[in-house]
Formats: sequence, structure tokens, C-alpha cells
Amino acid sequence: MAQVFANPFECYEAIGAWLAEAVPEPWEQITVEFTIVEIDDVSEYCIWYRPKRWLAKEGQFFVDHTLFDDCFFQLARLTSTPEKGLFKSCTFVLPSNGKYKADFEYP
Repeated sequence: MAQVFANPFECYEAIGAWLAEAVPEPWEQITVEFTIVEIDDVSEYCIWYRPKRWLAKEGQFFVDHTLFDDCFFQLARLTSTPEKGLFKSCTFVLPSNGKYKADFEYP
């Protein structure tokens, strides 16, 4: 059963926790670009990070958690408005200081 989030901030916290757990080495910043192809079914995402030891380099990794996609689908619903609808893509940036930023693109 999927975890249910009460508000966008709970989604942000869960996304940040999964990213921090899955990144393979000490990092300065993690970025996720998540695109919804079909809500609750199909998505595409890419995760990359800048390692602390070499900031000019970028690496990629995968979050092996079945609820990661579901969290973004719930975030789309929680941040939707009648005017904009659901976001098409979300860019989530997590610096090592924990002050995340989320930007949305709408159709």
C-alpha cells in the first residue's frame, strides 16, 4: 500500500530522505528531473549529483524504492490548481544544507 502524504512538504521530506539514503558518496547537491507521462502509471526521471570531493564532476544514481514515483504523483495532485492542472515535470534540487527547491512545469 502506498504511503499517503497530507501536504507537499511531506512529499518533499520523503523525496529528500530517499535521495540522501541512495546517493553513493558524500555530495554537495542532488538534482532530480521527474516527468509525468501518464499520471499514476508512467514516468521518467533522471537523478544526478555533484560529489563533495570533486564539484566539477557529476554522477548519476537510481532510487530503488517503489514509492519514489508514487510520491511525485501525489505531489502533482497536492500542488495542482484548477487553472494549471497537474504539473508535467518537476525539478527538485537538494543542496547538502537541506534547503531544497522544487520547480514545476505545466502543460
